Amino acid sequence: MVRQECHFGCVLCGEAFCHYDHIIPFETAREHTISNIALLCGTHHDKKTRGLISENTVRAARASPFRVSKPWPRSQFSPSTRSLPVTFGGARFLNPRVVLRVLGHDLLEIREPESHEGPIRVSAEFYDALGRATLLIADNEIKINPDSWDIRTKGTCVTILRAPRQAALRIRLHPEELVVERLQMCYQDIALKANRREVELGSKGEGF
Repeated sequence: MVRQECHFGCVLCGEAFCHYDHIIPFETAREHTISNIALLCGTHHDKKTRGLISENTVRAARASPFRVSKPWPRSQFSPSTRSLPVTFGGARFLNPRVVLRVLGHDLLEIREPESHEGPIRVSAEFYDALGRATLLIADNEIKINPDSWDIRTKGTCVTILRAPRQAALRIRLHPEELVVERLQMCYQDIALKANRREVELGSKGEGF
């Protein structure tokens, strides 16, 4: 409920990777009340803890989160190496360029840095079983569709649920490796399932 009410992002800036913050500190409130909990990114959580952002500022932002006007929570992926291994469907690609291509369209690709000191560039498109975009990456900028049933971020992991305990996507965005742990999607008329062991392809509606 907290994630949905905060539109799956920091209420102050819309960052997708967040902490749960007790607006009135727990040692004072002494209870976990949904209305007293907000999503804050690491920067804003630290500033509030230090007293640089007031409780009233967070409460007002929770009532009208940043993502109400700019609805897709965003974040920045920052690969730290000159090459980025990718694990997908039980296979590990050590120096890939295109990991997933469907009907001539690249859905997961890795490109060289734009500059000598720049990061590897990742672009990706993931969809749900109905063909609706769930998570998009364009040159390392991550956008997550807030219309998903639920979105969970923990550490480097993003999980997008289409129903209770039914993950449309689980992906780990570690600076040293990108891992697609689970995927169930449809792109045009092609259905695709992937887990830690295998990838299945089929036509839309064939048990997918």
